[in-house]
Amino acid sequence: MYCMYMWVLLSLEPKKPKEQTSNEKLNKVLLDTNKGNSNSQFLAGLYYYEGINVLQNYEEAINWFLKSAENGNLNACRYLGICYYNGTGVKKNISKSLHCFVHAAKYGDIESQICMGKIYILGNGIKINYIEAYKWFNLAGINNDDIRPLRDEIASKLTSEELYEVQNYQYNLIG
Repeated sequence: MYCMYMWVLLSLEPKKPKEQTSNEKLNKVLLDTNKGNSNSQFLAGLYYYEGINVLQNYEEAINWFLKSAENGNLNACRYLGICYYNGTGVKKNISKSLHCFVHAAKYGDIESQICMGKIYILGNGIKINYIEAYKWFNLAGINNDDIRPLRDEIASKLTSEELYEVQNYQYNLIG
């Protein structure tokens, strides 16, 4: 159906952290979370999500992701979107998932843009929409060469009017 680029459709899963952290770093992160540091709050959520130097606890991860997202962290928004989409630590909620992804994607989070494209191709919980999928993959493709082949394949399914509609939307979004 989607030739060699089917890999992009496998699932919505966050990228795994590259390495474990030390207990010293974990303690510093946890201290900084109380100061409202959104990056530390995100890292605390990530540690609980992945079980890095703590017992894996999705509910605790969600709490930290929420705090971090409220303080403007786009990574936390994306992880919340993934959690709501998959029902990890929260009740599955496609509407909340889309809200999280759209917020982060509109502020330039490439991974959230890719997640939005995946959702519109898969149609899991929403209607399949190639125009919307192309819109998000096109935004992601501006800074991500790997996604361009899939974006171009989807473009081949659209009319010239539909492509114009997407380009006009993106011009207004990016300005």
